[in-house]
Amino acid sequence: METVQRRAPDEGVKSAAEEYSEEEEEEEKETTKSIKMLAKIGGKQKAKILMYEGSLNAKVLMDWISSLDKYFDYEEVDDRKKVKFAVTRLKGHATIWWDELQTSRMRKRKSKIGQWDKMVSKMKAKFMPKDYLLNLFKQLQNLRKKGMSVKEYT
Repeated sequence: METVQRRAPDEGVKSAAEEYSEEEEEEEKETTKSIKMLAKIGGKQKAKILMYEGSLNAKVLMDWISSLDKYFDYEEVDDRKKVKFAVTRLKGHATIWWDELQTSRMRKRKSKIGQWDKMVSKMKAKFMPKDYLLNLFKQLQNLRKKGMSVKEYT
């Protein structure tokens, strides 16, 4: 005598539509993962530009300006947007000075500074020690006296 196992209808059995829907959902998840990975690989890396607080250390100022120049070049930033972006990277004393400079220019009926080169020039005049270039020249002379080049020194 043969025994026949009986099961309740639809218990543990998926319809073709349910199976297709789950496969479709899994495929969609995989596609989304792939797109995210490709976006990470193909996307531009965002540079982290430090804030400038108005330090009177010439190296800090020059490093900040240099990092912005590199960022602007890499991102191909339009000239009209360079100053606007740079201002977002000012903090503390530098922000106060910049705001006062722009306000003062407006009171004198001058236009606000909108060119990166002019901003850099104003910042160097304000935050770079007056004897900075003289000190660099003296350091270079001392290196030459010792028979060293700048590359050997750095």
